[in-house]
Amino acid sequence: MKTILETKMVEFDLKIHPEQRVGYFQRELFDQFGPHLKILADARAFVAYRNGEDPGNVIRSLKVIIQDLEFRAYLQETDSKIASDGNDQDGSLTQTKKMET
Repeated sequence: MKTILETKMVEFDLKIHPEQRVGYFQRELFDQFGPHLKILADARAFVAYRNGEDPGNVIRSLKVIIQDLEFRAYLQETDSKIASDGNDQDGSLTQTKKMET
């Protein structure tokens, strides 16, 4: 049986205690990735993946995540434009629903 993470894109909020630097890791994430993760980070984002995962699999997953983020950025741009002038780029009035994650 596939887990929720294997069947659709999900988003979690991770809260970390500022002094103890401890956070609650949702059960679905723990079940999928286990207690040991690799994390790669830069100044704006990080990616966490199962220790020992094939880098090619990580890259393929990241491509899916990047497509989702690009679509969210597009919707945000479109929503901002509609809010400012009430029309989308072709001049027609458009309504967009917030994407479910």
